[in-house]
Order: sequence, then C-alpha cells, then structure tokens
Amino acid sequence: YFFGQRKAVPGAFAEWLAREVSAAVSIDMHRGHLDASPECPCPAPRAREIIEPINAFHRECRRLGVPVIHVKTVLRATGVGKKRLSIFYPTDLDFLLRNMRRRTVVLTGGFTDCCVLNAAFDAANRDYRVLVCRDLVRGFSTEMEDAALRIVSLHLGLVVDSADLLGAWAAQGRASKTGSGSST
Repeated sequence: YFFGQRKAVPGAFAEWLAREVSAAVSIDMHRGHLDASPECPCPAPRAREIIEPINAFHRECRRLGVPVIHVKTVLRATGVGKKRLSIFYPTDLDFLLRNMRRRTVVLTGGFTDCCVLNAAFDAANRDYRVLVCRDLVRGFSTEMEDAALRIVSLHLGLVVDSADLLGAWAAQGRASKTGSGSST
C-alpha cells in the first residue's frame, strides 16, 4: 500500500520480501496493553482484535522458517528510567537481528501510531528493510493508524497485507525446491 492505496510491489523491492533474511517482530502484544481490567497500565483495546490473527501469522512464519521475535516494553517498578517508545532503544534487538543475519523486519502489534511507527523509523535508520502488516497492527484510532501507515509507506518501508506476504514467502519456498527463481 502506498499512501493508503493498494499497489503492486515494484521489482526493485524483491529483496525486501526475501524470507531468508526476514524476521517477524511483534510489538507490545502482552497483558500490559491487552488486559480488559481497569488496572491495565497502558490499554490498547483495539489491539485485542488482532491477537488471533497475529498468532496465526506467527505459526505460518515459523512453518516457513521465519523467526518470530516478541518485544515487550517494561518499565522499572521504582519509576527510575525513562519510557522509550522504540523497540530498538535501549535493547539488544539490533544485536540479535544482526547475529541472525536478518535485514528485513516485519512489524506487527499494538499502537501503530506510536511504538510501531517509532520501530519503523529506528529500523529504517539502522538500514533494515521495513515491512508493516497493515492488517496486524492497531493504533489509538483508525485515523491515527491510517496516518502512521501512510508515513511508513512514504518514508520508511512497505505496508503490506500479511496474507500477501505469506504467499510471497511460500512461493519462494516452492521456487527454491524446484530450482527456479522466485517471483513476487
């Protein structure tokens, strides 16, 4: 999707869809955001609707050999330390991805207009290829979510549907088994 409009992925972006260098990164899909209780520290009620679709996506990623990384923001109980809005700072995610030889991050999860957007900026600034599964992220509102996805499509990476991405990855697996080139 480019600025909210579905588009074909140009051939120049074929490497962005390469499954063997991709990792799925799930952001803040944990009880601290998803609980329905009034004590939930930072509620993301819209993200509850994508729990099962993300689980299904992760199962398929694992089946296709794409690693899945779950990122959870945790604040110190003492209040010492500052809240960070990026999964890259200060964490060892970059170190992990580089050691796994992954160059593409596929982002899913909560707060499209905050943590996912920050992750996309930081990943792009670290020279990762960024994919955001538009059907597997949720923001504060549909308007904020749409704005964040438009920013990603304009400046940071590709906005895709998870089924299309899984289809491209599966086709790469079939092509490698038959010895033919992959097409996306």
